[in-house]
Amino acid sequence: MLRKQFIVLFLFLPILGFSQDEELTPELVVGLKSAGSVELSPNGERIVYHVREPRSIDEEPGPARFSIWLLDRSTDEKRRLSETGISSRSPQWSPDGSYIAFLSQRREHHSQTQIYVLPTYGGEAYQLTSSPTGIRDFTWSPDGTKIAYTAIEPLTDEQQDARDRGFTQRVIDQEDRFHRLHVIDVDTKESELLNEENLAVWDFEWSPDGSQFIVQASDRPDVDYLFMFTSMYFLPATGGEMEKFIETEGKLGTMAWSPDGSRIAYMGATALNDPTDGSIFIASVDDRETQNITEGYEGTVTWLAWLDDESILFTSEERQHTVARSIPADGGEMTPILMDGPNFSSFSYSRENDIIATAASTHEHPNEVYSGTIETGVMERHTDTNPELADIWLGEYDVVKWEAEDGWIIEGLLLKPKEYREGERYPLLAQIHGGPEAAYTDGWNTTYNRWGHILAQRGVMVFFPNYRASTGRGVEFAMANHRDLAGQEFQDVLDGIDYLIDEGLVDPERVGIGGASYGGYFSAWGATRHSDRFAVAVTFAGASNRISSAGTTDAVHEFSLVHWDLRIYDHFDLVFDRSPIAHIHNADTPVLIGHGENDRRVDPGQAWELYRALQYAGVETEFVLYPGAGHGLTTVQHQLDFLNRSLRWFDRYLLRNDI
Repeated sequence: MLRKQFIVLFLFLPILGFSQDEELTPELVVGLKSAGSVELSPNGERIVYHVREPRSIDEEPGPARFSIWLLDRSTDEKRRLSETGISSRSPQWSPDGSYIAFLSQRREHHSQTQIYVLPTYGGEAYQLTSSPTGIRDFTWSPDGTKIAYTAIEPLTDEQQDARDRGFTQRVIDQEDRFHRLHVIDVDTKESELLNEENLAVWDFEWSPDGSQFIVQASDRPDVDYLFMFTSMYFLPATGGEMEKFIETEGKLGTMAWSPDGSRIAYMGATALNDPTDGSIFIASVDDRETQNITEGYEGTVTWLAWLDDESILFTSEERQHTVARSIPADGGEMTPILMDGPNFSSFSYSRENDIIATAASTHEHPNEVYSGTIETGVMERHTDTNPELADIWLGEYDVVKWEAEDGWIIEGLLLKPKEYREGERYPLLAQIHGGPEAAYTDGWNTTYNRWGHILAQRGVMVFFPNYRASTGRGVEFAMANHRDLAGQEFQDVLDGIDYLIDEGLVDPERVGIGGASYGGYFSAWGATRHSDRFAVAVTFAGASNRISSAGTTDAVHEFSLVHWDLRIYDHFDLVFDRSPIAHIHNADTPVLIGHGENDRRVDPGQAWELYRALQYAGVETEFVLYPGAGHGLTTVQHQLDFLNRSLRWFDRYLLRNDI
């Protein structure tokens, strides 16, 4: 094996002067709040945002609630705008700052999620829409007189009558209902359906003069078409037929009109088999000429907006960090704006005064509200939604780099255990991200199925490898696993573990693996094909048989086209060989399996197949199925159960506290 290169970059200085002795408990982890949907007022003086608030363990099971808050940037004064006990989210300022619109489900008004409008000069929020199927997304018109929104088309009277009489059968691929675009007048509350043709509208943006929309739509309303087969169309603001704008291929992301309305910037894939929409394209509205202005960029764009008619502001993942840059709309040299700040997600920009705001996390806390100016590139934190974290020991990330078996340089994060002592070897947990088009960045990485800090405080070293196929390294890196599922991409993980062992950090007899979704697949693969390398595995929502998984997922085209660039039904031998159950006779690693009973992305049958195969092989295993859950767990009770089960499994087989 090649000698691995080793580089460690310290990202944070140690915090001195006080003791952090409180324990990060599972109850605290699943109860953490986080900020999101940050939006600056038009003048940049105030920020509206929502806070995700998990329910308490003693409450009736249900998803987290969201509350809406208003913050004054100059004073940090905050006040809650939404009612307690009612979930309200996705706030948006009107163009003149007089109103805030948001989504809420208030059952005393309506059984579905509706748009509410709150006057910022005083008064109560009032219900604007009465959609029978609920609102998916919305945005204000440029003049503030209207709001455009999408909603699923309702059942016809005949369809509803048939259902009421017990005819509840589903005809697969024939009965899905389309998302339609509507416009409602804010004063009169009169609503108009704009697109009646059978195109599912997934995203939309008003033109600067309010005369038309640019929309993303697909021929079918299912999630696979959303991921892979959307196109861009023009649609008059008064309704009518959609006109195809330009030909695109593969995934699409954020769109934005230039201030003068002459060009459209959008995030998109470079090809049908590009795993992400992480490149920036500029298209002329008149002649439809299109240019990829980030070609060759070794990063993955995550959001964009126009700074002015000639330049673009964008955020991106670059290796283990999130950054913000600007770039000329005709392409050219990028200018750094935010390079060393927190790990940001939702972003907002006030063109009036070049102020930016974001929801961002660090290794010390989940998302909080930050703001700053483009000129200084310095971000100030405004909120502290989880003050209890201040008294808890939280480890610091090191960036690690190693040379893979074939010479590529691979990177990741390493979280050292509490009371780490140089020269000692520690148990290791390889925490594998999903996707695989995703990456670990240096923000908050501790949840019910990301065990970061909570394992580190128990004496475990936690390794977050960004193996090839991850985002943050450009298109070539993201596509480097094609036609080689779980091959060299998994070898990257093994090479990283070997490097840590060679450096004297890790006990090779106590190495575990865990993750969710694609990370769950990797964990099952490690516990079977590479069972000799792992003492323990925890898999959540992972595939175990890639052939039957393809036949039962709601995203088979995405799986085939961008995950591996091969049609599964044309490569049975290869695909089955890269399935964990194909190597069940090699399995000897104890495996904890978790899965949502209603998961449509990875059918729960995948968990059953792995469980039965492990039982057949006589391998220690436990399988827990969560009723009502999909591709993730949304109730705090389910999250707490899986987190506690995972910790017990690691305690037994990784820390070996029962020996």
